[in-house]
Amino acid sequence: MWRIVVLALLLSGCSLGSGRPATTPQPTLASVLPELARTPPYRPAKPAPLTPRAVAAIAIEHVGSPDAAFHAQDSGRSATLYYEPAPGRGSLSLTVSFGRVPRLFTCPGDQGEAPATSCAVSGRLRLVWQEGETGAGMVGFVAGRAHGQVMVQLDGVTVEGRPSSADLPIPLRELRAVAGDRRLDRLTDRALGRPGRTRGVWRTDPACRHAQAQPLLRITEGSDVLGPATPRGLAALVATRVVGVAAADRMTPGGVAATLFRTHDDRESVTAAVTTDPTAGTCADGSDCEERDGALVTWSLDAPSDQAMRVQVARPVDGGYLVLTERSHRADATTRRFPVPLEALLDLSRDPRFGLEMSRAVIRAGASLPQCWRVSPVTADD
Repeated sequence: MWRIVVLALLLSGCSLGSGRPATTPQPTLASVLPELARTPPYRPAKPAPLTPRAVAAIAIEHVGSPDAAFHAQDSGRSATLYYEPAPGRGSLSLTVSFGRVPRLFTCPGDQGEAPATSCAVSGRLRLVWQEGETGAGMVGFVAGRAHGQVMVQLDGVTVEGRPSSADLPIPLRELRAVAGDRRLDRLTDRALGRPGRTRGVWRTDPACRHAQAQPLLRITEGSDVLGPATPRGLAALVATRVVGVAAADRMTPGGVAATLFRTHDDRESVTAAVTTDPTAGTCADGSDCEERDGALVTWSLDAPSDQAMRVQVARPVDGGYLVLTERSHRADATTRRFPVPLEALLDLSRDPRFGLEMSRAVIRAGASLPQCWRVSPVTADD
C-alpha cells in the first residue's frame, strides 16, 4: 500500500534497485534524462517557496480531492494524496515531489545500473511504470525543471504492460497535467500554500503517532439493507470488543481487510479480513492448528524475538471466510496467552455482522470511526 520509501531513495540520489548511492561526481540531468526538455523557471507575481501544502493544492486541482493529504517524510518538497479503498481496488497513494534529483529511475539507455522500471518518452515528459498485480504496480511521470525535477508517482494500481488511462483509477492525462504544471518549482504562487487550499484533507499526523485510545464502540443497528464490506466497517466491528488507538486498511486476496492497532506502533494489533479465498479455512501443512467451537485456530509462536507471535481464528461466513489475526510481542508462547484472549477473538468471530456484505449501520459506524485512520506507515523515526 505504501511506497514513500521509494521517493526517499530517489531524493537521496540513489538508483532504484541498486541499493547503493550514486557515484561521485553524479551525472548531469542531460546525461541521465536526455529526452527531457527543461522548463524555464516559474516566475509568480507573488512568489513564495514551494511547500508540501502547495504541492498538494496543485495536485488536487488536477486529480480532485483525496481522502487525506500529508507531507511525505524525508522526501523534500513533496506531498502524498491518499485514497481509501473502493469497490474493485485497494487504497491508492499519489506522491508528488520536486527537488534536485539527478538520478531518478534507471531506464534503458540511461547511464549507470540495469533498468529497474519501464520507461517511455511522452512529449516533454518521461512516463515510468512498474508492473504488478492486485495493486502492486506503479505509474508515474518525470518532468524536467531548470533547477530540479518533478516526480509524480501513483501506487496501489494493477499494471500489466504499458499503462493506459482505461486501466487506472486516475487517468494518465491527469497525472501528466500534474507533472507538467509549471507552478511545481522552487518558487510558486504564495496563495497555494495557504491552509484553506487543503482544508479538510491535510493530515499533520498521518501515522497516528499521537492518537488516543478509544473506548469500545457501540453500533446501533437500524435498517438491514446490505452493502459491500468496507475496511472501515471491519475495523468498527473489531472495535466493539478491542480497544485501539488507530486503524488502517489492509490488502487480502479475494476480499477486504482492516487492522486495529492497540498501540502506536505495529507491535500489538488485531486484523479482520473477509475473503473468498478457500485456503483461509484450511490448516496449512506443518501448522499448529485446532478446531474450536466451529472455528479453526492457528498458532504461530516460534517467531524470532524481534517479530510478533500470532494467533488466527478462521470461520465460514456467507460467501467466504472471516479471518481474525492477533499479532503481539507480549504473548506467552508457553501458555499461549495473548493480550486479547483467544475467547475474546472467538466471541468476536461469532458476530453475525461479519461478511462480504455488511449492514449500512456498520458501514456508517466505520465511516465515523473514532480511532485515527492511519494513511502512512510508522517509520523507525516515529
